[in-house]
Amino acid sequence: MKKMINIIVPTHNSRKTIIRALRSVDNILRKETSNLGFCVWIVDDHSCDDTVFTIKKIWGHNKKIHLLESEGYGVSAARNIALRRIYEESSDNDYVLFLDSDDMLLPSFFDSLHEILNVGYDYISFYFEIKNNDNLNFQMDNEKLLISKINVDKALNIAITGIDSKKINFNSPWGRIIKVGFLKFNNLFFDERLSYKEDLLFNITILSLNPNVCLVNKYGYVHFINPDSVINNYIPTALHDELVFQKEVLKFKLNKELLAHLKYNGWRSLQYVYVFPKGSIVDSYSKRMNRYSNVRNVFIPYTLIRYKGKKNSKDFFFFLMYMINLFPVLNFCFHFRQGR
Repeated sequence: MKKMINIIVPTHNSRKTIIRALRSVDNILRKETSNLGFCVWIVDDHSCDDTVFTIKKIWGHNKKIHLLESEGYGVSAARNIALRRIYEESSDNDYVLFLDSDDMLLPSFFDSLHEILNVGYDYISFYFEIKNNDNLNFQMDNEKLLISKINVDKALNIAITGIDSKKINFNSPWGRIIKVGFLKFNNLFFDERLSYKEDLLFNITILSLNPNVCLVNKYGYVHFINPDSVINNYIPTALHDELVFQKEVLKFKLNKELLAHLKYNGWRSLQYVYVFPKGSIVDSYSKRMNRYSNVRNVFIPYTLIRYKGKKNSKDFFFFLMYMINLFPVLNFCFHFRQGR
């Protein structure tokens, strides 16, 4: 029976990057065989640039590419629109693959895809690499194909602690192929309350349901560092979203060490997207101090046993500043990062 790979691409003001992303998809669509097919679901999240026009102009004739408009707001709502259509129209033996509109897929990975899918895993992770926008030299796969079963606890550990995550990703939607039947049976969607940490929550939810997980030793995804992406700028709801996230993960009965890592990583990330954001916002010393105080009060107490990073790093210094409550020093340090 022919298996279908449903590629979900959410877009929002993606005119600068969507051509690169969809050209990589074009190369994959050419690999369709009698045993393996592809269907692309682009969901636009209320773009106000030429994103939709560009997609229609170049790919509007392609019947394998479906352009939808999101009914809600945010990347989670956009992805969920596509997931609902896939649950309605696809076989349980088909698969879902996520692609961000500023990233790209590596076509060479898909040469071995039929062989990979025949093994029957629910959750297939593969290698990714991180690039700057001006670096288009990609990893070459010369190794023999190896499909390794991964223990769910190990996958959760990588997702939460970041250990061994330089080319393996268990915390974002991309970098994996997931069986439709598994997602549909468990009624899995992204949490639309969140504009931050929704990706990690989605993956922790999946892994907590004990899927059959494997790792493929092939590069299939390129994640580009985009200075305009949400995670590199100020997220006004980040503290609220972090608190919702921390409450939700308590449902999964994670061990105390993983929960401690989640709290530490939550505190650390908030420094960059909430307290001292790099993105240009109307900001002031008093506003930063207020955000700092809000975060500090949420994550009290600050003791060395709660620090989960490297001791010889700037994060350790920042943590110490929180311990002794020295906001002026932190503000001075982040002043240079922000280019003010």
